[in-house]
Amino acid sequence: MTKNIGLTIFFLFFSIIILEWLNIDLWLQDYFYNFELNRWIVDRNEPVLKFIFYDGIKVVYILIILMVLISLLFFRKKKIVRDYKPGLFIVLFSCLSVPSLCLSAPSKPPPIPLAQETSFTMAAAILM
Repeated sequence: MTKNIGLTIFFLFFSIIILEWLNIDLWLQDYFYNFELNRWIVDRNEPVLKFIFYDGIKVVYILIILMVLISLLFFRKKKIVRDYKPGLFIVLFSCLSVPSLCLSAPSKPPPIPLAQETSFTMAAAILM
């Protein structure tokens, strides 16, 4: 179990460092934002795109949490669940705790693009 937690923490910090240094989120934001019209390219009122980018992601996320929880509760005697039990607990704990830690972040894209000159973010502050 300690090995799984160590790898999880390593990949978490690796992801934070890569995303902060490469500014992938800002590049992706620029791709989906129309600066001439000052609006997002993905219209949140169009039903198919709304399902794919807003509602569908939430449904898939909740289904993953429920599947892991059901497998840990009802299929705990199965060999595959016993073998991956520590990892399943890490996934379940992460899926339940990370969104609660990010409640201050909006669940929908902001109406204006984020400032391009990001200096010292919360993720960088955590690493220090």
